[in-house]
Amino acid sequence: GRKADFMQLGVEGRSAAVRWGTVTLNIWMAINFSLAKSIQHCDSASSHNKIAQENWDDAFSFYTGSLAESDHPLGGYLFFNFAQMNGEQFGTCKKGKECPANTEMLQLFVKGKKHIAESKCSQLDKYVKRMQALMTVPLIQAYLKTSYALDLEDDARQETQGEAAAFSAALAPIVSACNAGSADILFKDLAPGNAPTSS
Repeated sequence: GRKADFMQLGVEGRSAAVRWGTVTLNIWMAINFSLAKSIQHCDSASSHNKIAQENWDDAFSFYTGSLAESDHPLGGYLFFNFAQMNGEQFGTCKKGKECPANTEMLQLFVKGKKHIAESKCSQLDKYVKRMQALMTVPLIQAYLKTSYALDLEDDARQETQGEAAAFSAALAPIVSACNAGSADILFKDLAPGNAPTSS
């Protein structure tokens, strides 16, 4: 099994792991759970899909938070900002401009809400699959960024190790669905305490 011993990290490393693990593990799952519940409760034969609408709104709230696109210097702390930061670092958008993944996510949230309101539930599954794919992109970007920093830039700071541990823990289950062996390599390479010797 994949077990991470975060006591292998110092205080700075654990702090970074908690900060980014909250977004990439907890928030990511909360968004997906709310979207799945929305599909489950959407009934095409009903003219009133209140629970499905509430679940869809919950997913939107978890994705954006209250500070997205605000004057807050970090632009918020939830997944919208996480995708934005990685998009800027990978050059898929310019600083101050909305990254394509966020633009498409917001469009899908609007479309899905409209379909739920109109009891057109058959499209939701397609939207959610696309949203899950879009939310996986910044996870991959973040994993690659910290791997590069550790391996090629010799950045063994505790903060970098904590980020790497969080991103590998978040990405491993997704990769495991395709290839369990590759997921094990990905996870163990950047697990707490292993990152300085990763390859």
